[in-house]
Amino acid sequence: MLGARIIAEREIGNKSIRILTDSKSALLALDSYMVRSGLVWECRQTLRYVTQRNSVELCWLKGHSGNEGNERTEEMAKRVARMRF
Repeated sequence: MLGARIIAEREIGNKSIRILTDSKSALLALDSYMVRSGLVWECRQTLRYVTQRNSVELCWLKGHSGNEGNERTEEMAKRVARMRF
């Protein structure tokens, strides 16, 4: 959600964007026909907005796998979580 929100707020356009997550449940919830969560609904709406101007791919990455990309993603997520918007 945070990644999509930042992209939307910065009005980024004409980009190919890949959002990585280690949460299979989040991806499954976003792909579900029935949405029961306000957060999932908000995320879907934000992603819908972002995909009007960009090509967006949501990707699952195995968590805590020692994968260098995952380690960087974890560190970036921690930094973003500390930021004030």
